[in-house]
Amino acid sequence: MHPITIIPLAENYAVSIDNIKCKDGSAFWAKYRFGSFIVALYNCDVNYIANRIITTIKQYKWNSLEELVEKCFDNMGKSNNDLIVVMMMLNEIHSELYQWMDSPDDEDTASEKIASVLKAYIVFKPLIDKLISKSFQDATAESLSALQKEGVFANFFLDKNKSMRVAYTLGSIYPLFALDVLKVQEKEICIKRCQNCGRLFLPNSRTDEIYCNNVYINGKTCKQVGYTNKLKSDPFKAEYRKAYKTQHAKMKRNLKNIPNYKEKYFDPWVDAAKNAMEQSRSENNIEAFARWIKEHR
Repeated sequence: MHPITIIPLAENYAVSIDNIKCKDGSAFWAKYRFGSFIVALYNCDVNYIANRIITTIKQYKWNSLEELVEKCFDNMGKSNNDLIVVMMMLNEIHSELYQWMDSPDDEDTASEKIASVLKAYIVFKPLIDKLISKSFQDATAESLSALQKEGVFANFFLDKNKSMRVAYTLGSIYPLFALDVLKVQEKEICIKRCQNCGRLFLPNSRTDEIYCNNVYINGKTCKQVGYTNKLKSDPFKAEYRKAYKTQHAKMKRNLKNIPNYKEKYFDPWVDAAKNAMEQSRSENNIEAFARWIKEHR
């Protein structure tokens, strides 16, 4: 087994996968924001990952677990899946791998055993839905408890500032999920659902963000696609953005030649344009706003 070591810090976790090395031979360590395991677990396509794992194991059944991880990622593509979640899945089925290696001819049975282990991951999705909507019930706690498989080992140590820290060693996804749920509630972490793709995400700066930064189509992110679609459905905003770009380009040209150009000319134009846009929108008069833009070039 290759358990996960996780150290809660002030705003994130320090995470290591035991015995898994980086390319330079150093130990694997990464930082994950609070809430990131919940998001990664929810967004993972478990059926797709399970099929890739099973296919990989059939092709590379005699390889070490480290090699299986690398091959799984070659098959799945690192950009769309979370290393920790996939590693946990491999941990969960590790014993099944070696049972299959003892009887490699029984491929169907091996696939069924592995699939049965991975079914628990599908159960998490509706539980996370309840977490996001803050609609936990007694049945939710019972469902979570039913997923528990292994305990958690805690080791205390002093960090470089001589502060007491605790490192948790986890053997399954359940305690990792449970710890993240507690941190999300304790820190009041905002987890949002992207209004374009429906996946969960952690806002980068503002809690009112509605689109994630995942690539959605043709190299464009949901944020880019969503904003473009919003402009198409809002002629007032589209008119404003077109004029804004013109004014912004004018500002950049004049910054060196006219002192305080931004404060004197650009910022007042932005405020006036927004007011004119809202006034025209309230009157549902796009022609009036287009006329205002033309008169205030």
